[in-house]
Amino acid sequence: MKKLLIVLILFVSITQIATAQLDLCVSPINVNTNCTMVSNNLDCGVYTYEVINITGELIESGTLATLNESRGLYYFNLSQGEGEYIINFCDNTTKQVEVTQGDENNMIIGAIILIPMLLSFIFLFGSWALGDEHDMLKIFLFLLSMIPFYTSLHFGLVSIIKFYNFEELQNAIGSTVWWSGLVFGLIVTYFMIYLLYKGIHTSAQNKEEKLKY
Repeated sequence: MKKLLIVLILFVSITQIATAQLDLCVSPINVNTNCTMVSNNLDCGVYTYEVINITGELIESGTLATLNESRGLYYFNLSQGEGEYIINFCDNTTKQVEVTQGDENNMIIGAIILIPMLLSFIFLFGSWALGDEHDMLKIFLFLLSMIPFYTSLHFGLVSIIKFYNFEELQNAIGSTVWWSGLVFGLIVTYFMIYLLYKGIHTSAQNKEEKLKY
């Protein structure tokens, strides 16, 4: 009896250790993370699973691997994009999991969005730091600083559409791009007219000076 009890304790301990070594799926799961989804007391003729989107669409199906047959423990590796999913096992028991963006991924996306903005500040600083003898280059750098600004907005909008589906913010960014683009177009038009005026004025002055001689 004691030997049987010792064997049973060792058997349970080994099973627990094996289970603990698995990277189990605990909702919420970070996106693009490969984790192990384990069934509970499963008893089927064919051991299969289905991954179903919260909208009801079948995303993935396959055969379960054996973890501990005597205890009805079977598993598969789950690796899905962001969203909510229902795991349907062959005995029609289900588990619901949520896959979300982790904090680390958010930081990476935020850094990508900010990089073009830093370039805008560099162009603006160059426009401010140059002397008056570089008027044309100062104007060019000032206008060029707006392009990375729109690039950052574009990166941000793509990230929001891909990961967050935040329609109000999408519309706000679209409106900002529209009116700021209109202002930018007016500024470019002003500088074009100004440069044209300066060119005509300078040419007229040069002709007057030549006529004096």
